[in-house]
Amino acid sequence: MTTSCPVCGFDPNPPEVRLSDAELAKQRLRNIFMSHAQQSWWLSQADFICGWLKDLGFNPSTILDLGCGDGRFVPAISSTFPGAKYTGIDRLDDHIVVNTERMPDIEWVCGEFADMPAGERYDMVLIMGTLNPLMDEARQEAMLRRLVAMGPKTVVCQFDRKSTGVPPDRWLAEQYDKTNAEDLPREFQSPRQDNALWVYGARIPT
Repeated sequence: MTTSCPVCGFDPNPPEVRLSDAELAKQRLRNIFMSHAQQSWWLSQADFICGWLKDLGFNPSTILDLGCGDGRFVPAISSTFPGAKYTGIDRLDDHIVVNTERMPDIEWVCGEFADMPAGERYDMVLIMGTLNPLMDEARQEAMLRRLVAMGPKTVVCQFDRKSTGVPPDRWLAEQYDKTNAEDLPREFQSPRQDNALWVYGARIPT
C-alpha cells in the first residue's frame, strides 16, 4: 500500500527508508513535543509555576513529576531548583522512550503510579493536569492513596477548571492541608484553559 500523495507523488515514508509503526509513532510524538515547544505559554507555564513555588519559600531536594508527559518541567526545575533531583513518571511508554532519548541523565519511570513502591520518599510531588475527566474515580483514589502512603512533604496540583474531573481533596485531606491557591495568569496558558494551582502541605502530627 502506497503512502504517497496522489497529486504530487511525495511519499513521507519512502520504501528505501521505510519506518516501522513504532518508529513512526515516536516520530509523531517528537513532532508533538516540538509543536508544544513552539508555544511560548507551554514552557513559560512551567517556569512560572516553579518561580511561584520558590517565592513561596519552597526549595525541594527531590521532586517527582506524576504524569510527566514530555518532561517540560525539567528545564524550569533545573534553573529554579538546580540542586533538586527530578524523577518523571508516566504510564505512556512513548513519553518515557522519547524523554529518555532527549534527556538521558534524568530518571524516567514508565508505569502506573499506583504501583510504585510506597517506600519512595520525595520532598515535592507535581501533579500538573494529570487528574482529568477521563480518569475514573477508582483509579484516581488508588493513585492518590499511594501518594499519601509515600508521604511527600508537599503536593502541587494544577487543575483546568474547564476539563478537570473530581478534585483530590477527599483523598489528600487524610494527611494534607491546602496551604496555597493561585489562579494561573492568562499569559501562561492557552485560551482554552482556565488553570488553578493548589499546594498541599503534609499535616504535622500533634
